[in-house]
Amino acid sequence: MSLPPEKSLLRRRALAVALIVVALAGCGTSDDEASLPARLTLDGMAGVSADATPASIRDAWELPLEVVELVSENVSVGMASVCAGEQRGLLLFVGGRLEEMRFDSGTLTDRGVGNGSTRAQLRAAYGDRLRRLPEPYANSLRLTGTGGRGTIDFDLDRNGRVSRVRYGLRERHDPWIVEYVDLRVQCPE
Repeated sequence: MSLPPEKSLLRRRALAVALIVVALAGCGTSDDEASLPARLTLDGMAGVSADATPASIRDAWELPLEVVELVSENVSVGMASVCAGEQRGLLLFVGGRLEEMRFDSGTLTDRGVGNGSTRAQLRAAYGDRLRRLPEPYANSLRLTGTGGRGTIDFDLDRNGRVSRVRYGLRERHDPWIVEYVDLRVQCPE
């Protein structure tokens, strides 16, 4: 289900402005503090699913999550970096609730595929449960469950390898977010 054009526009503007702010944010945790890395499922990761609050994520993952927030046109947007071992990612919040998890490295699903996996490995793990997203996101494959509300998107690079793994709710997980928030996580060395 897509958002009405006016709500989608508000979210796009808020997320575009958030780009500037999140570039200044540091990573949320050191490698030895988090209960991550963990495997991603259609139900979320390590006790965290879409719609979670920053406080519930801090509790579940045992990390001091630092959320950078801004309010633009009555839409509250927040972002936080996650750095746990090789697992590097961003959490996107809208209205104080987790909208999307995205990981650029170190993340595998419960079937052992994820960052660095090939299109063939994804197909072997999930078969016809994967759907190609429409243009301009044709290099992404979406996994949806039969009963759950979650989706996992696998963004593929030009060599057909997974460059980013994204998780969100099916009814709200719109690929347009990639256009407006295309950041790489910056974690301390």
